Amino acid sequence: MINPRLYTDEGWVNIRGVLDTGLPFIFLVGGRGIGKTYGALQEAMRQEEQFLLLRRRQTQADIISAPDMSPLAPIAPELEYKRISKYVTAVTKPDENRPRAFIAALSTFYNLRGFDASGVNLIIYDEFIGEPHERGLRDEAEALLNCYESINRNRELVGRKPVQLLALANSEDIANPYFLRLNLVDRAERMRKTGIEWWSDEGRGIGMGLLTKSRISEAKAKTALYRLGDERYNNMALNSSFGESYRNQSLPIKGMQPVVRFGEITIYRNPAGGLYVSTHKSGSPPTYPAEGRAAAEGKRRFMWIAPLAFSGKIVFESRAAEEIFFRVYDFPG
Repeated sequence: MINPRLYTDEGWVNIRGVLDTGLPFIFLVGGRGIGKTYGALQEAMRQEEQFLLLRRRQTQADIISAPDMSPLAPIAPELEYKRISKYVTAVTKPDENRPRAFIAALSTFYNLRGFDASGVNLIIYDEFIGEPHERGLRDEAEALLNCYESINRNRELVGRKPVQLLALANSEDIANPYFLRLNLVDRAERMRKTGIEWWSDEGRGIGMGLLTKSRISEAKAKTALYRLGDERYNNMALNSSFGESYRNQSLPIKGMQPVVRFGEITIYRNPAGGLYVSTHKSGSPPTYPAEGRAAAEGKRRFMWIAPLAFSGKIVFESRAAEEIFFRVYDFPG
């Protein structure tokens, strides 16, 4: 496993070190204000290569396309912003002929036609996990994969390096659409429990950082907002905590009958009564992804399972298992 240095000497997130792993897909989740976005944009400008700054929704992309609202402004105030289509803004240095960056939204990326992204080598997907009050995008993990394919195209077939996707967030949502789609929920939960901040799978080209030990977060804990004492907000904003846990119990699955599998979880019928939800696989039950249209089909077929969550007849092996379950069935735990 590649182990990058995650923090600079000053305590900020070491974006250069993370990108130097060369992994095509990198997800960083950490506290607010520890240098994720600023560091990513600073490094992108330093590299002097074309990049895409991506947000989830068009309204968000529109806001940061205004020069006085752009996160690029503190790094390069001389940049010029020009709308090149209804959905894309080009960001250019005054003395350069081609854009240094583009700003776009995942929600409208499928509308782009004739957009030449052949020079884009880095996608910075900022705030990839929505806030709790934000509505989700339909099939948003699928949308991100399609966006990546549109930009990466066939460059690897002609000997070029793949585009790097650097996704950044502060979040309480361990069962977000991207971790669900890529089967990273259980991995994230195990990292959280053990205090491990970095994991990678070179075969899949994925790196994931849960940045919980930032010295910047420790310093911020002493500032006015965090002295208010809102424990839930402080855990999310400073420690990227994934919220409170349900009651879990790990049970042996021997003798249990698998009913259905959604992504990383298998739902078993427990001979002792009720159901058991586990991230361990066994048997060959009907299998569906944990999000998207195919998941909806499985949910309809096995909708009888959902009410059991409210009657105490389901035992969850772990918080990761319950988070996936509640996301599949579209209701909060």
